[in-house]
Amino acid sequence: MAEGVPPANERDDSDRVRVRYVREDDCEVIADHLGRAFERWPPYEIDCSVSEHVDWKLHANEGSWRQQVVATLEDDDRYVVAFALRIRRPAWIRQQPRVLLDVCDQSVPPEWRMMHINDKRGDFRRANGHETHDLQMTWLPNHPATRKGNLERPTLGNWVLVFIRPAGFRSRLSIAYRSGGARHALRSAFVWMRSRMLPARTRAFAGTVEPLERFDERTDALWERVKPSFEFAVSREQSYLNWRYADPRAGRFRIWAAIRDGRVVGYSVTKPGGTRGAIVDLLVDPDEVGALDALIADAVARVGSDAAGRGREISCWLPGRHPYVPRLLAHGFFDSGRDPSLRYRAMAMTEDELRFLLDPRLPVHVTQGDSDFV
Repeated sequence: MAEGVPPANERDDSDRVRVRYVREDDCEVIADHLGRAFERWPPYEIDCSVSEHVDWKLHANEGSWRQQVVATLEDDDRYVVAFALRIRRPAWIRQQPRVLLDVCDQSVPPEWRMMHINDKRGDFRRANGHETHDLQMTWLPNHPATRKGNLERPTLGNWVLVFIRPAGFRSRLSIAYRSGGARHALRSAFVWMRSRMLPARTRAFAGTVEPLERFDERTDALWERVKPSFEFAVSREQSYLNWRYADPRAGRFRIWAAIRDGRVVGYSVTKPGGTRGAIVDLLVDPDEVGALDALIADAVARVGSDAAGRGREISCWLPGRHPYVPRLLAHGFFDSGRDPSLRYRAMAMTEDELRFLLDPRLPVHVTQGDSDFV
């Protein structure tokens, strides 16, 4: 604790807290603050220092760090008492480019939670005329940091679900039982037995799956071909994707491209783990079912087992009525019953303009990489 900071039970005013813009030299103190506020931050493995990871996040978009604010002590400018990162995600909504706001890493230590610091940050933003966003999307509303106010917000009609390819049959039953009880476990067992007796066919792909170091104009062309298929999606331009996945400070991501006749017709982003792996992003031309099968099979082969050859659970988040779901099921994935609960709040767009998002048949493209959990 900073010198001169009174114990929590003696602190009864917020006059000592001030809100200011984040500076380029704040990464270390923000990293220290997040380490105090959370049991573990970040909650996943990285191959850089925590302050370098903070620096990566602060530079999500050109000039984005200039929009970030931090609450510090009036008499100790280097002691952070509250922080919340605002990520500006490009979006494609009803065939138009839009801007999503994703607020993550909201952190106020317990001893400061009754000091109206969030009100102070809001007042600071309004007074300084921060840029507006079309809507805010919020994940995991049951988290203590985001629960207040979020449970009343609407969720997408086409719910985002967590599909899992378990390490084995017992793992499948365990996952299903924990999320949905005995009935869900029995149903999952029946589906598994049926798939063993009547295995789904996969399509051949007349191309190759190759690693990509960075996204480029070929993936931009893929996004241009794919985006008319969706009414709501986080945009997949190369500038955003390279920040999200290709920067080594972001995490342990691997990018794979399905290439046919020199053209990128699909890509996947995978992330290995100790006992779990993930397909965190997936995008394929609508008529390239063979490429989709090839990318899923390749991901299963690469992250479906550890270095010792032991089976590893693989997750993939997609809306329940996404066109990729049947192919995931064909490769052994199943609906785990877990719900990351993507909710949204109107900002520049009105609630009436966003009412279409409640349609359960709405073509939506959202993946785990669009969240802050990997």
